[in-house]
Amino acid sequence: MVPVQGGEFLMGDFGPLVGQKLPFSINQDDKVLHKVVLSDFSISKFKVTNDDYNKYLQITGVKKRPSIFF
Repeated sequence: MVPVQGGEFLMGDFGPLVGQKLPFSINQDDKVLHKVVLSDFSISKFKVTNDDYNKYLQITGVKKRPSIFF
């Protein structure tokens, strides 16, 4: 695992700052600009594919959690 230092950044629709909807804002559901603060975290040094993860689940017998995104 590789440590990643937390920090903060602005996320959302920057359009109002420049007086217009920015050309790359294709999502009609853009949110108001707001600050996001992330804590320190770790991430794998190596790519893990869905296939790799499914093999891990099969070998270890761990049950796959239902997706909240699809």
